[in-house]
Amino acid sequence: MISSDPVSSAVYNQLRERFRLGVLLFFFNHLIPNQEADDVLRVLLRQLLEQFEFLSPGILNECLDHKRKGSKVGGKTWMELLKTAILEFHKISSNPVFILVDAYDEFLNRDNEDLQRRRFREYIGDLNATGKVSILITTRDPLDHELATGFESRNLKMQTDGEDIDKFLDSQIDPLNLNDKSKALVKGIIKKENEAEKW
Repeated sequence: MISSDPVSSAVYNQLRERFRLGVLLFFFNHLIPNQEADDVLRVLLRQLLEQFEFLSPGILNECLDHKRKGSKVGGKTWMELLKTAILEFHKISSNPVFILVDAYDEFLNRDNEDLQRRRFREYIGDLNATGKVSILITTRDPLDHELATGFESRNLKMQTDGEDIDKFLDSQIDPLNLNDKSKALVKGIIKKENEAEKW
């Protein structure tokens, strides 16, 4: 677990450059009010199947079959399909699958947030138990304790470096060809928003 969102992007980009390493990424988004734990499994499975065509077509066919029938696939089914894909990937490539889940603190569900968060942690525990995955979850401090419960984890606390943020913002804003006053205004708004998110 790392309590600094920019770190997750750097880790993800570095790992994607490694040959035949399955790197899967899920971002929780506070703008989506009803996120579910099953969404995480579905997205991770889709990413793994899209990256590696050598994985069993049976896994993809089962996903498509559910879609054609219009049936709602439950978490248990997604989990079995994802574990099958992970084990098959490891057998062929001899590499673990790296799973990066970003912004756990932005995992919101208006109807039953506690249940969805608990289910997500159970899913992570099940995946971890395969011994074929490495998992990194980022969050802000208030929710560290939830992730430390139920399975062994290492907790790394990090602070965002203001200078790094400036460099990143410059790299994103420079191509817009704004004048200096406009650049400063945009950077100020983004930084202010970032500070407000740190509650």
